[in-house]
Amino acid sequence: MRAGRDDNGSDTRHTAPPSINRNRLSDQDTSVAQKVHWIRNKVSRKGEKKAGGWDEFWQTLLYQYFLWRKDTWSDLQLFMVINTLLLLLGGVIQGQMVPSGEGESNGGVFNFWNSLYSILKIILGQDLPEETGVAIAEQIFAVTIAVIGLASFALILALIEQVVLEVLEGNVRKGSAVMEEGHYVLLCWGESSRDLNQAIRIVKEICGSHRNTAGGVAIAVLCQGQEKLGMESLFETAVPEHLRYGCRLVFRQGSPLDPLALDLIAAQKAKAVIIAGDYSQRCRESDAQVLRSAVLMDEAVHSSYEKPLIIAEMQTEDGLELIKYSCSSSVRPIFTTKINTLRTARLLRHPVASVVSHNLFDHNSPCFIGIYYDTQERLVGKKISEIMQYFEYATPFGFGRTDLMEFDLNPDPDRVMGRDEQIVLLQSVHPSATKALEAPFISFKSGEDTWDIDVFMANAGKVTAVYQRDPRSLSGRFNSHWGSTSSSDESTTRFFALLENQDRTASCPNVLICGWPGNSYSMALIKALDSKLGLEDGGSVTILNLHEESEIEGILDSLRGGLNNITVVHKKCDPRNIHELRSAVDIRDFSAAIVLSDTKWIVDRNISGFALSSSEMMRMDALILTCQLNIRYLNEETGFSDISIIAEKLSGESKQTRFEDRERLPIGAAINSASFSAKSLAQEALIPGSIEIYSNVDQSCALQVQDSSTFAFEGEAISYACLQSRCASLQMILLGYYVIPESAVEKVKLILNPQGAEEKSKPIVWNDGECRCKLVLASKHEHVPAVEKDSVPYSSDTLDPVPSKTLSHHN
Repeated sequence: MRAGRDDNGSDTRHTAPPSINRNRLSDQDTSVAQKVHWIRNKVSRKGEKKAGGWDEFWQTLLYQYFLWRKDTWSDLQLFMVINTLLLLLGGVIQGQMVPSGEGESNGGVFNFWNSLYSILKIILGQDLPEETGVAIAEQIFAVTIAVIGLASFALILALIEQVVLEVLEGNVRKGSAVMEEGHYVLLCWGESSRDLNQAIRIVKEICGSHRNTAGGVAIAVLCQGQEKLGMESLFETAVPEHLRYGCRLVFRQGSPLDPLALDLIAAQKAKAVIIAGDYSQRCRESDAQVLRSAVLMDEAVHSSYEKPLIIAEMQTEDGLELIKYSCSSSVRPIFTTKINTLRTARLLRHPVASVVSHNLFDHNSPCFIGIYYDTQERLVGKKISEIMQYFEYATPFGFGRTDLMEFDLNPDPDRVMGRDEQIVLLQSVHPSATKALEAPFISFKSGEDTWDIDVFMANAGKVTAVYQRDPRSLSGRFNSHWGSTSSSDESTTRFFALLENQDRTASCPNVLICGWPGNSYSMALIKALDSKLGLEDGGSVTILNLHEESEIEGILDSLRGGLNNITVVHKKCDPRNIHELRSAVDIRDFSAAIVLSDTKWIVDRNISGFALSSSEMMRMDALILTCQLNIRYLNEETGFSDISIIAEKLSGESKQTRFEDRERLPIGAAINSASFSAKSLAQEALIPGSIEIYSNVDQSCALQVQDSSTFAFEGEAISYACLQSRCASLQMILLGYYVIPESAVEKVKLILNPQGAEEKSKPIVWNDGECRCKLVLASKHEHVPAVEKDSVPYSSDTLDPVPSKTLSHHN
């Protein structure tokens, strides 16, 4: 190219188009250019990372402060500390900048500083000149400066106050972004009292599971219907500090359907996310909301974090199928309606099952589901009966593979533990519950035990000793007949002890259902009663409520084609009215009764589903109790007493009456579906696979209550561990035992999973010939020999009371 100059006069020699220059660069020049480009990018990324790091540092600092902050007193403490530090720091700096003995300097800069310093003294300290000896102009100037300074200071102070209040408003009332990782997230709606009660139960379970964990864990609760400060105040009372076991509770207000709200609580960084159902809506509407929230969570993938386990509560079969279809394996739907209805069906025969199932998912109980990982493989190759002797505070219940979600509960007596298997435990809250001993705490010599299966077969099905009330008129003395200590008549305090109704239900498999909580739940309950856990073939279900027959019959017609064992009949009747109840049914035809809530019972408002306030829930509980007592009264009136009554309870953990208490006679099973659903959701989030284990209990095991005479000779003193071994030889897992009280004023003594080697090893006389000590078993043998009529210790015709005896040697 010819040398010359361009229009601007620049030398154009050696100049070429940029593309030509890049093509003609040597290898060395290319290497240098690449290095320069790499260094520039690195410096740029470093700057961005540094800026992002400082931003994240301040966000984390603010988050930790507002997590610690409780009220204005917390702010005052912080500001006092900051001011004290600033004063100390200023003193140090002043001492360094103006050392003692330093001479004065002269010059324009010094004079300007003196003038400025004088003005600052006037502004900050109102150090006005003296009244005399000073020029008026100087005084006016000083006053002007002071007024302007005070006004400016007041304005700046007001602005600072406004900024501070905005910050406090944003972080205290609403909350900033949650700066947690590996925490638990609860997404709830908070639109009804049942929603809040369920949220409280879930938080309690997560806190209880970390009682033996140093430092606890963070639990972030996102609630749609309640403000952050309101939730903090509610949980301050419901879950006080000593029940949190070091866990940190973080509350934010927002909708589980809002992706920004999910980001606010760092749901993507969580260990597990629980999406609770909305009990203020009907089941299908609730499932729709949970489904969308689950899809949002399933798609919210964070590249730097593993996708959290997502537990979603579903209340309908359609919703269950949709969520399985639309979400990945990270989402685990829990069909709580089926879990609750199957539990109710199981309670018909064994009211004690209410206590057992209540404990299985309660992390504050002595008998909840846990998993033991035998990392040292010390128990590999051992039978379940042998493994039981290695756990002081837990009861081995079976084997499983958590990675495959396969479990073998109550295994064959000769089956041994595999190398890749874990042990399913029913454990307590003791720190050593999931720790296996180095050696068995007790051993048995083979051939010394004289007990065999013939003893079991001879005593299986022996009923409970029954103590009947005086069969006199009930008029005016209804309350005292239930063992009231205020009664002066000694005969009225003698109440019959619980008779396990497996035989009565089998011979008279008819169930009375009062109420109608909703179509989805009621239909699921009828299906559960038709299953193998419910009634025998040929049983019947009679439904009493105030709904129109055409409405209920249309629903029942859609069910009848799929029912195999039972028939269903509906009658329009108000079970709250004892006269209508007496006219509608003969109570002697039923072996069990289930009392549920009914949307028709509260007529002063248009309710949708369970959208009840706290006072309305307690009002509904009162109506349910009225129905239950009507049934009990008619049952006594007709001379019958061996009926199981299962009653729903809507309100939270308020004080229970003796008709709902699991430990007092007459034993009535109180079921709170929202509370049990909460336990199920929390358990699955804490121990993945727990619901699969619980389902396998229904499929492969049956709860049995056997008299102690089936496994112990009369007067024989043996240990609890020996009883466990005998039960395991018949493929039964001993869960615990209970002692029937001698009167209604005493509590039922139920012991599940006795604690400690000493407690399991000491000899006890279990069978004293009175049939008051009952063993709670999980067994594959669902049917036991029928009870002989002569073995029943009373006649239902004469209702003569049976003299009571004293059960000895039970601690």
